[in-house]
Amino acid sequence: MTGCVGVCPREQVQLDPISIGAIGDDEFVARGAFYPSHTDKAGKVTNQLFKKSDLLQGTGSVWRVAPVGRFLDELIPELEASRPNNPLKKVLAVKVGKIRGLMLAAGGREFSVVDECDSDINGGKHPAHAHIAICKAAIAGVAGIEDPIVIQAHRDLLLLFRNGAVWESLQLKAA
Repeated sequence: MTGCVGVCPREQVQLDPISIGAIGDDEFVARGAFYPSHTDKAGKVTNQLFKKSDLLQGTGSVWRVAPVGRFLDELIPELEASRPNNPLKKVLAVKVGKIRGLMLAAGGREFSVVDECDSDINGGKHPAHAHIAICKAAIAGVAGIEDPIVIQAHRDLLLLFRNGAVWESLQLKAA
């Protein structure tokens, strides 16, 4: 099975009227890493930063950050408030072009990064929210989250984000 080749048509459109528009390759998207959901006590990012099922369903939640989206000083308090019982340990950001540049062993792109404003399961929306999805062409015929295509894509995305720390909790810096 191969992934998308070239530009994915669903990445080129504004999917929600409140969004800030289609996502360019030069933009950055960020993900908050919370303890214990996404990090260990020392702040090391675990494999749960993104769930394979979310990537397969096209709901890998990220935030568009400056220059087009939000600035970190706006995003961090909102992330912290979203999980008051789980401390935010890191914010990890990656250039969208790098995500879109990840390639499957069989050929084609692994991921699409789409303009998707749904920010929670309760109907919340935000103009700077986006989703990372395993490319629809790559998952045609995929049996589930343990399929080799899903495992490879998940691993590749984690490697990108683990190297993209742009903010760390003061508790980690003091340790």
